Amino acid sequence: MKRGLTSLFSRFEAAVAASLLLTTGAALADPPNIIFILVDDVGTEAIEGAHWDNALNCHTPNLAQWAANGRSFTNARSYPNCSPTRAALMSGREAFRTGIVGVIWPDTTPPVRQALSLRPQERTIAEVLRAEDYHTILIDKWHLGWDDGVGIQPEEQGFDVFYDYEDTLLLDDPLEVGDEHISLSVDQAVDAVRNRPHQQDPYALFFWSIDAHQREDASGREPRDWWRTDERLLPSGERYYEDDTDRNRYRAVVEALDTELLRLLQELEVVDSRGRYRESSNTVVFFMGDNGTPPQVSVHGHRAKGSLYEPGTRVPLFVFGEDVSHDGRAEDRPVSAADLFETIADVADASLGNRGDEPRDSRSFADRIGYSRTGAARTMSVAFDGHPDDPSQSRVALTDGEYKLIARGGGPALAPLSTDEFYDLDSDPGELDNLVRSGMNSSEREQYLAMRDELVDYWPCAMSTRSELQIDVPVADVMWIDEDDNTGTTTLALGTFHPQRSDERECRVLVKFDIGRLESLLPQGKSVDDIVAAQIAFGFSRESTEPDETDIGVIRVYEMTESWSSSGNTRWRDINDEHDSGTSLGAVDLPPHIISNPPGPKQFGVPLTLGTPLSFGHDEDLLDLVLEWHDRPWSNDGVVLIADVLPGLEGDQRVFLMNIAGLRLTLD
Repeated sequence: MKRGLTSLFSRFEAAVAASLLLTTGAALADPPNIIFILVDDVGTEAIEGAHWDNALNCHTPNLAQWAANGRSFTNARSYPNCSPTRAALMSGREAFRTGIVGVIWPDTTPPVRQALSLRPQERTIAEVLRAEDYHTILIDKWHLGWDDGVGIQPEEQGFDVFYDYEDTLLLDDPLEVGDEHISLSVDQAVDAVRNRPHQQDPYALFFWSIDAHQREDASGREPRDWWRTDERLLPSGERYYEDDTDRNRYRAVVEALDTELLRLLQELEVVDSRGRYRESSNTVVFFMGDNGTPPQVSVHGHRAKGSLYEPGTRVPLFVFGEDVSHDGRAEDRPVSAADLFETIADVADASLGNRGDEPRDSRSFADRIGYSRTGAARTMSVAFDGHPDDPSQSRVALTDGEYKLIARGGGPALAPLSTDEFYDLDSDPGELDNLVRSGMNSSEREQYLAMRDELVDYWPCAMSTRSELQIDVPVADVMWIDEDDNTGTTTLALGTFHPQRSDERECRVLVKFDIGRLESLLPQGKSVDDIVAAQIAFGFSRESTEPDETDIGVIRVYEMTESWSSSGNTRWRDINDEHDSGTSLGAVDLPPHIISNPPGPKQFGVPLTLGTPLSFGHDEDLLDLVLEWHDRPWSNDGVVLIADVLPGLEGDQRVFLMNIAGLRLTLD
């Protein structure tokens, strides 16, 4: 429609449209081309520029120039490893929702490997852009699935063109030039853009280079983790190979990458011979690192890539190009990898309908780069460090850029507060003083407890032991029921399934809390008026074990408006639709496949084992309802848990909860 105004409007209407175009600028212009450069294992210590420390003294003059002529985001964070970051970038959803909590390795059995991949039902940013008539291209690294024909490869997830890094890596010889892959992948990208079938359509190039990731020589001839690169790509003249260390090899690859990125943008006519943006290109360029620098070469050692500390998760991010301010200013608002989804969709002016219905965590920062923004801004960033051997030892980090909390991310027991780490990043950017151990002042403690309580809104299985400011109201009655009036009170079935017939059968969970005990649970000196937050938690049991097990939709909590009893004669017809469906009192979006200990080396599963407490998140309406129940006990008919049905997915969409639950209330 934007390219054909005069064919759709009368001459008078076309004149009005032209007038609007002059007054609103980019809002009605053709959508820009989008180039998203994602580099592998390049942290803030490995890039030049005013806003990053470049502790490794890497030479990246082109990246520095582009950042200085765009907008940089100094509070940007990713996951500490590649697959979760890429899943968040693609889906706009955090790792817990997608189920990708660690690196997806190819060396495990195909069924499990496929289950751990980015599921076909996820709406990717590539699919969004293709629906907006973009020609979508992915160069190099996917790492979100290895199997063909099951809906998890890039061409099945929204990309018109995909060139796999394995094809070019095989052409390299470690004893000759070595890492020629950098140049070959640029050639592929230029060819894919220049030869797209419809030149009038905008393109979206995802140049997701595997460089500067380490390399392995299967023949054993090259002992270094990084290979030599073509010295013509090292204009700084630094003699990296005279002091031949892994760190210098890495620095050389970073410089070569910087040089070839300049060639990429020059050949696509995005920048001129001096690297300056060409407005005629109508292109917006995003640059980001996927995680921190490898510990083998980092000045931070084990706190770099693979860790939840700042060197492992804080990454360079900047944007330049069409309608992006070229003042070089730095933005310090929190930005997460998931936020690129909505931001790119906003830059492309993608319709909300094309973005999909999945609950996304993405928060657009398009308003900070000259475009209109949808939705609210981010206030917290979350990251997760999966544990391949014991999911209960996995950890999760939450930060607002000023303070940072690192806590246990799951497991069958509530996490002791003593195992937490809490840092004041302003006064302690190196995260050396864990305030949980060294002590906090009243302001720090207030912030710590608030973040500890809020963590479950971002990572629902990261619940802690009760603090002096929390009480847990126990269950008074609980049951599950399905449409055929099957009921139970032990393991609670929840969701929809096909019991070997064509029609679906739904299972729901009903729970009532013993509000009558609330007063007795309050600590001395506290009253009901001191309750400031409420959340519902259940112990997780297991996922369906049926052969056709599939994803479950979002589980939402609603107020029941009809009395029921597990010991009575409750029937489906009596309680179906007898709930207030207008307002959800909490929700949780479980990963597609809950495989806590997947077979195979280094495989990562979500930390949901038997007994793991699972929070449905804080909700103000739930708090209001609890206070109403307290004041009017006869109105307490409890709540019902209902799972959304995922359209288009057949099979068993069920999970099972334990009958151990609680209403957790936080006190002021």
